[in-house]
Amino acid sequence: MKTTNAVVKRKYVVMKRKVPELTRKMEELTRKQEVKTTASVMKRKHEVVKSKMTEVTSNLKKLTRKQAMKNCYM
Repeated sequence: MKTTNAVVKRKYVVMKRKVPELTRKMEELTRKQEVKTTASVMKRKHEVVKSKMTEVTSNLKKLTRKQAMKNCYM
């Protein structure tokens, strides 16, 4: 089967029409992915901050306990 110029032109026009739509879809997907990654990054940062806070509070408790012991023996 021989493809004529008209068929080639028609295929080209169809492809040309589909390209912006496909690029738009790709942009949407990348945007969604960025949102997901930022959410996961935020979650990870939150976890780190949470662990640091627990560490700090435990250290504070230890210090206050030591201070209380010192005050007791003075």
